[in-house]
Amino acid sequence: MIAVRTKVFDSCVRDFLSREPDGVVVNLGCGLDTRFTRMDNGTCRWYDLDLPEVIEIRKRFFEETDRHRSIASSVLDAGWMETLAKAHAGRPFLFLAEGLFMYLHGEDVKSIVLRMREMFPGAELAFETVNAWGARIAGSRAGRRKFRRRFHLGKDAVFNWGMEDSHVPEAWHLGIRLLDEWYYLRTKERKWGWYRYLLRIPRFGRIMWIAHYRLT
Repeated sequence: MIAVRTKVFDSCVRDFLSREPDGVVVNLGCGLDTRFTRMDNGTCRWYDLDLPEVIEIRKRFFEETDRHRSIASSVLDAGWMETLAKAHAGRPFLFLAEGLFMYLHGEDVKSIVLRMREMFPGAELAFETVNAWGARIAGSRAGRRKFRRRFHLGKDAVFNWGMEDSHVPEAWHLGIRLLDEWYYLRTKERKWGWYRYLLRIPRFGRIMWIAHYRLT
């Protein structure tokens, strides 16, 4: 699923840069993501944002350039938005939130998206999400134990938010419009194997996906 997720986000970035070669891409909660090295078109501006302790680790492996910079900040701190809005006023933006929003609380996600819409008119946002049922399973005691064991996550890394479908953010503001969505289990990957049978169960088939929006 993580490989499919990576493939979908890469495709989203590739499409954006084909339309906006001088655009600005902001990778929220970047971790040790290497997407810039795969997607760089030679003209875009790229920002990788994560908590200060994560950015310190990134600096051991990635060298910054004039077009590729790191931002040491919580995504909840609106200061980074103000800085980028001033530095690249009028330029097209694409925001990526891969493996991030489900760990936040719903009101925080809503606040971030509405603030983006206000400060970056015309921007695009692609984020990974999970349905509310999946969030409850992942947030259960058994789910947390499994996540810690399989993904080596800390005990505080818990799914806190999920939504029933991709149209939920459109209700937050008239300027939020769904462009596309990709459900992982609906991608044509041979490696899914028997997992494809889960498509027959609506909750499983729509448990995790990526939604893509325009913010105006």
